[in-house]
Amino acid sequence: MILKNSNICCVIYSCFLPAWRNSVNALVSKTGPSGIAGSNPAAGVMIIAFKGNIASKNIGEELESRGIKVEWISEPALDVKTLPPADYYIVVYSHRSVKGVPSLTVHPTGNFHTADIGGLPETLQETSPLINAEILVRLKKFSPEGFEVTYEATHHGPTNINAPLCFVELGSTEKEWSDKKGITAVASAVEDFIKNPKTSDWKQAIGIGSTHYPERFTRRTLNDGIAFGHIIPAHAFQHLKKSVMTQAIIKTIGVTTAVIDTSRQGTKDDRKIIFEVLEENSIELVRLR
Repeated sequence: MILKNSNICCVIYSCFLPAWRNSVNALVSKTGPSGIAGSNPAAGVMIIAFKGNIASKNIGEELESRGIKVEWISEPALDVKTLPPADYYIVVYSHRSVKGVPSLTVHPTGNFHTADIGGLPETLQETSPLINAEILVRLKKFSPEGFEVTYEATHHGPTNINAPLCFVELGSTEKEWSDKKGITAVASAVEDFIKNPKTSDWKQAIGIGSTHYPERFTRRTLNDGIAFGHIIPAHAFQHLKKSVMTQAIIKTIGVTTAVIDTSRQGTKDDRKIIFEVLEENSIELVRLR
């Protein structure tokens, strides 16, 4: 049901009826995350930072020095339960990896199985492919020499915030968390999105398969106009329940497509639930050979 007057558009629907969900996703994909026709995707975006996290503190302070408003929270962002009202949240934070590769990353949050790093088990946070992609493109634009730019698969908390969210991270060691070039790159990407929010028309998708660093999905965003919301890596398939797979669709705003990396796609049995949910929700499937 769509109720509207000259100033307000309110959409009421059931996420579990594919026809209704697809109609609403079509509306959202045209109007942006706020659902307001003609609005820019940066309207209503809140930047979140935490001073107890080195990279988050440094990026947040850099953004403030440029006149960008930052909402400082009093607890680690991975465990935060509520945030001030906004249409969308961008959390600037640190990235850590065993290999220690200097990196600039974007990812949605959520837990496909257990909740080892914040959030609830088997719960995904809502996210916007459009905003994730716009930030990724800008990270690539401003990335310093020697830094990799990549999506990460969906992981960690929070999972229960009442508006879409993504993490934008600087890593992967303490050295990069205080690296002026890396801090400047993340701040510049976020600032550019806030001030010049829309550059492309995107096919909005979920990603299926690949690794925690889905290089083929990153390339599709940078080169082929495909924006990704939730990304389900192949190693998560063995624990993936139908209810969680359904969340990946419902909680990816504007999704029309699922892109599967056939080079890392698990077993036929692993994929059974995935394909079943895609078919039930009338999601187009694109295979990367």
